[in-house]
Amino acid sequence: MGQVLQAQLAEIGVKITIERMERGAFNELIKQNGLVMTIDDWAAATSDADNPLRSLLYSKHAGTTNRMWYQDAKYDAMLDEAVTITDPKKAQAAYSKIQKYIEDNVALVPLFSETQTVAADKNIGGLVIPKGGEMPYYLVYWK
Repeated sequence: MGQVLQAQLAEIGVKITIERMERGAFNELIKQNGLVMTIDDWAAATSDADNPLRSLLYSKHAGTTNRMWYQDAKYDAMLDEAVTITDPKKAQAAYSKIQKYIEDNVALVPLFSETQTVAADKNIGGLVIPKGGEMPYYLVYWK
């Protein structure tokens, strides 16, 4: 994927160098705000809208899960307000507004979203397919 992006960016005059690195070195660069561009993966732990938005872009997480060191007081305030809303329709409207704000203000380009396909024998029990996050395989058992 890196080579494809490198070639596409070269077409518009942007030259990048690809550097593969061990995860510890990568994490150290994140802590030092030393990344200009990165290809990385991330999966939400829950299907709750606040989880990815807070983990990836919240100012207090800069240098950890906020690998871009994105810091924006308005964004943080919008997120802090949205998480307190208990009415589902109002919460959806608040998070939709936050998503639009991200689209307009953040240099973040999601490249793909993984689709998990699950097939199971009829003798398998406890299989729960979550709306987001990791598959809880620890619940699976033979009938």
